[in-house]
Amino acid sequence: MVDALKPKRSEPDPEKTRRDAILIAAGVTWPYIVERRRADSPAVSADLAKSERALRHLQDFFGDDVSALPPPLFDHLVNVAPWTYEWTCWLSDSLHRIEPAKGYDKLRQRLTDPERFMEAWSVLQVAERLQTTGFPVAFDVPLVIEATRKVPDLVFTHPTTETAYICEVSVLFSADAHASQSELLDCIFRLFLFQGDDRVAYAGCIFPDALGEETDGLVNRVAWEIMEVRRERTYREINLENALTMALAPEADSSLVAQWANARGMDFGSLAALRSPIHQWGRLRAKISEKESQLSPDEANLLVIWAQELFIAPDRPDELITIVSKLLPDYLKVSALVLVCEGPSRVFVPSLTLGNIQLHATCRGGIEHQFLIAINEASKHKFPEEVLRNLFRAFSR
Repeated sequence: MVDALKPKRSEPDPEKTRRDAILIAAGVTWPYIVERRRADSPAVSADLAKSERALRHLQDFFGDDVSALPPPLFDHLVNVAPWTYEWTCWLSDSLHRIEPAKGYDKLRQRLTDPERFMEAWSVLQVAERLQTTGFPVAFDVPLVIEATRKVPDLVFTHPTTETAYICEVSVLFSADAHASQSELLDCIFRLFLFQGDDRVAYAGCIFPDALGEETDGLVNRVAWEIMEVRRERTYREINLENALTMALAPEADSSLVAQWANARGMDFGSLAALRSPIHQWGRLRAKISEKESQLSPDEANLLVIWAQELFIAPDRPDELITIVSKLLPDYLKVSALVLVCEGPSRVFVPSLTLGNIQLHATCRGGIEHQFLIAINEASKHKFPEEVLRNLFRAFSR
């Protein structure tokens, strides 16, 4: 939800300037992306025709200028890991399904703005799930809440009674240490982006102690190993205790890397990060307090928070559920809370119910998600039983 703000003057972004120069030098265009993904499609058993229709739609949606794409979207498009083929089709299909919704143009503006993409992407994922379970949705609908004009991220409507409910969607962004780890991931990932014909297969993971190492040193070590793989035409591993582990091989020996990744629960063609917890529950409380002030005092409300790192802190799923059950009653305007983990977590379970809280694992668009759905019995306003059933369905499949 946003209040009216004056637009800020944007300063030139040095990182974007460097990125644009790299893209121009490498000749990265939409046709390049299509051809690169086409070349890899036999190895991933992708539906090539469907994937290329999705890419054409995404080009039409986001525009012809590849350098203007939001960085997370760009990274997914140039990544040829098998799951990204399913993901591009999911994104295109979701945009098509959501297009008739009221406020779709506002969502489109947010998605095509690199600075607003992450939040808008999260809103799209929630809206698509709600819509597929029968809730009509609308975006950025102006409302007056406690004498103040507000614009909720999402409004979903009971299909029978036509009661409208506010859904706020937010992202609990990484703490500084985790942001630094993400930057290191990006630096290593870029080494594999533009490989030409002599491509190196890879998989790996960065550990928390990597932040204690010299970033340039780690990146240079990976670059050197890539060079050795190409020179010797052999499979190689990098094992830096508590900092970095990777497997690399010439493309012809990619099966060796896939075997190494599968044995460790990693994804072939991807880099992961194992992160240490950082007082996440205090950060969650602050986020809920911030968003609760924007919720309606007169109707039931739904709050969805992308909280990747909260699923790393506990060792057991019941521990995660217990913590949420203790903090949620303090927020009376939050009728239901959904926490989202995208990708691997330490508390992975297919399905678990404890009291008024459910934990579900799903896969959509090639990406694993875990959803914790908690009903707040202390809330001033309750969702009808039919709405609750559909909410649980929306975040459990």
